Amino acid sequence: MIRFLVVFVGGCVVFALLAQGFYTPQPLFKKARFVDEILGGVNPQPGDKTREYIKGKLNSARWLIQTIEQRRRTMIKVMNCIIREQREFFDKGIAFLRPLTLQQVARQIDMHESTVSRVTSNKYMATPRGTFELKYFFTNAIATTDGMGDAHSAESVRHRIKDMIAAETVDHTLSDDDIVTALNKEGVDIA
Repeated sequence: MIRFLVVFVGGCVVFALLAQGFYTPQPLFKKARFVDEILGGVNPQPGDKTREYIKGKLNSARWLIQTIEQRRRTMIKVMNCIIREQREFFDKGIAFLRPLTLQQVARQIDMHESTVSRVTSNKYMATPRGTFELKYFFTNAIATTDGMGDAHSAESVRHRIKDMIAAETVDHTLSDDDIVTALNKEGVDIA
């Protein structure tokens, strides 16, 4: 299910959390006036057990709403981090996808890695470059040949290999060694 819409506005990458499924801007529940009367003691008819029952149900509803709001805030934090870390991907494409781990994002937003994993599982974003699962942006690093520059994203290297294979002709097919040599010349340390 697509949870985010990513667009470019005035040179900035902006996202919106879509209201499908678990969050809407309207109140999730509305208390009836008689509930306030019962709890406030204006209507003395119900007994203490009824009052306690209603209080318990209201507290459960409040807890549920707070939990939903916390999850929404967490999703926004994670998306802000993904967009900040993968900005070049949004500007220039898959070849510019950077290595990023759940642990790095968890550290940046001060949450546990398992929380980030749950928030990104089975969630998608629609972007001008296509629709992507949030997990797509978490890729391992592949070292540079000189060991000095920024590491390459495994997904961007996979994309580069696909491009190389797609460009093959009947007369000129690449062997695995040819692909490794070409990637090494581009600074990708692959065996």
